[in-house]
Amino acid sequence: MKITLIQATLGRDSELKRYIDSMKKSIDLLPDNVVPKLMIIDQNEPTFLSFLHSYDEGSLINHISSPNVGLSLNRNLGLSMTNCGVVGFPDDDCTYYEDTLTFVANFFEKNKDVDVLIGRLFDRDKNENILKNWPLKAMKVNYLNFYQVSSSATMFVRYQSNLTFDEKLGLGTKFGSCEDPDFIYRLIKDGKNIVYSPELHIWHPNPISSEIALMKTYSYASGLGAFLRKDLSFVKLNLLTLAVLKKIYQYIFLKTKFKKGHFYQFFRGLWYGFVNYR
Repeated sequence: MKITLIQATLGRDSELKRYIDSMKKSIDLLPDNVVPKLMIIDQNEPTFLSFLHSYDEGSLINHISSPNVGLSLNRNLGLSMTNCGVVGFPDDDCTYYEDTLTFVANFFEKNKDVDVLIGRLFDRDKNENILKNWPLKAMKVNYLNFYQVSSSATMFVRYQSNLTFDEKLGLGTKFGSCEDPDFIYRLIKDGKNIVYSPELHIWHPNPISSEIALMKTYSYASGLGAFLRKDLSFVKLNLLTLAVLKKIYQYIFLKTKFKKGHFYQFFRGLWYGFVNYR
């Protein structure tokens, strides 16, 4: 089995080094029949990631310079250079646990009918979920729960030639999020068998709500609005309703936990994305 990890990176060096070190430890526990490859799609200036020269790039790391900025665009560049096996999409600030890739390899080996495996962002030291309330039980992913477990950093997919991210969505675009749920939503529409397992753990820094920049709030909300507007359906109308109700609840009961202007920027971005996605 081949496992290709496509990692688009921009503006992070120490975080990327931390990820690579964690990935190498995870690789050490892989069975001999599993061949890993890290494909770094580098959107930085040529010398920014000079530390990569200290690694054996030939056998493990494929370092590709990209002149174009955009998370989805550069993931698609990586996908265009992949032709088999299982594909993952690690963030450049996440880390793997030592058993992360072994779990992935064993799962796909034992579950030949599964097309996509999704895990959770989890801090083992603190024994707590990261970024969202990840379910504690394994489940089949469908229209009712896909948004709850959408995160590309925890997603591993059996390669197929038509795998693509929407290049209008995600970091580096005017709709700065939701390339992940869009990707999963389209796979569900295609009839793919997608499974969520809470036993697959990946670490990611956990941002504090009160410290998230307002422009990031706007950008993320615009991505949500664009995703919901794209191929508008009953499922997406329901998600829109839930998103609005959640923000109203937060405004009434949890307002002090958010930066001043957060709710204005959220609804401004949501409206912009919903109205302007084409």
